[in-house]
Amino acid sequence: MGRISFGDTLDWDGTLYPNPSSAIDGAINMVSTSRYTAKSDPVELTETTDRMRYRFLATNVDNPKNPSHCVEGKFVYERKRKGDASFPSDSAETELGPASRGMLQRKGFNGDWLELTLDTGETRRLYEALDARYRIHQEGGGVQGGSTTYVPLDRSVSSLLKMMRENPSETRLLTDGNNFELVKEMIRLMTQGTTREQLGEIFSELEKGHLDDFTVSLSLAQLEKVEKEIAENLGNGNEEYWQRIFTDHQWILSQVFSAPCTLLQGKAYVGGKAIDNSGGNICDFLYQNELTSNVTLIEIKTPLTSLLGTIYRGKEPENAVYSLTSHMSGSVNQVLNYRDTLTKEYYMVNGRSSSHFEALSPKCVVVIGKISELDTASKKATFEHYRNNLSDVTVVTFDELLQRIQDLIAVLRTGNEATSPTSGIREPDIVIPFQQANPNPRLVGR
Repeated sequence: MGRISFGDTLDWDGTLYPNPSSAIDGAINMVSTSRYTAKSDPVELTETTDRMRYRFLATNVDNPKNPSHCVEGKFVYERKRKGDASFPSDSAETELGPASRGMLQRKGFNGDWLELTLDTGETRRLYEALDARYRIHQEGGGVQGGSTTYVPLDRSVSSLLKMMRENPSETRLLTDGNNFELVKEMIRLMTQGTTREQLGEIFSELEKGHLDDFTVSLSLAQLEKVEKEIAENLGNGNEEYWQRIFTDHQWILSQVFSAPCTLLQGKAYVGGKAIDNSGGNICDFLYQNELTSNVTLIEIKTPLTSLLGTIYRGKEPENAVYSLTSHMSGSVNQVLNYRDTLTKEYYMVNGRSSSHFEALSPKCVVVIGKISELDTASKKATFEHYRNNLSDVTVVTFDELLQRIQDLIAVLRTGNEATSPTSGIREPDIVIPFQQANPNPRLVGR
């Protein structure tokens, strides 16, 4: 079962929310008693009567030496004498400590010890209560200052909130009234067993403007998600990571082409094997024109690959001419070599391919480095002179690809605002069932 908190708080599933009520069924209130300790609601082990109650008092503890040992507590069995208004521990002057002979005698017991036996129901209740407290402590980052309330959360609600936290752009779609009503209707139809075909027929009858708005909103959400991931990883020098990004989001590299192109093959064999089956050239991506079937070869490096080397001519950096790095010139020659072997061995490679393609003077693309690395006008001039004089190879940097995505987002957003039935109305803030109380919530999963 998932968990959510309503306090100035951390929920058992993760996010911080304000505390509207502490009277929710199953809620656990935690109050810090020091920097390292917090007491929680007593665990009622049996039903309390007018004169007797049997409880376990738990305390959560930050224990650096043994973090898994983070809950301590004591059993307290209390009986009121006739005429007593409250139980002993309810008095502010009473601090229950280890059982003593005097305490036992005052409570009407004989002997020097007090045995507190749990039946199966009591044991189960204690286990469930302790398990909850252990999970709160371990998943919630230890003792939280102040007063905190943790309440049980249905798994489906937990999943929804997790989705909202991880996909804020998708969550923003729900702030539009038309989108929200459409999503609610979709959920209602799916819970009634509506098939995909039936849903398609229903969508075809929707007002075109509203459906177009929803489609554009979904596209924007996906674009913004990819844009954010790329922006956050411009310092990532793992080539396999970028291979995966461009494979999962094939449309990114399609932004390079003026004609409609789609991915034909990743890690494509383009010929070059010797008679002993050694060698062979593997191109990172092979894109295909959707109308002519002609291919383009794409070689991927990383954003951290340097474009320019040292000064070749000139003493002042502002007026110097720079040499290229071996990675820059090498990647261009590499993709040209791939093109050469593909055109020479086209009939053999195409004959063994499951998809027909053409290799008619194919273009080549190299995605490498960042323009932001070129911090002077002379560096930018050297780079532009070089790539603009490459007749068959297009060189694109990672931050230029990112800029193309951002431009596409801006165009879609502007168009959506212009045609939306709600255009001109200020977009509200994201509305979530519980207002976030902490700007830096910690996320924890079960």
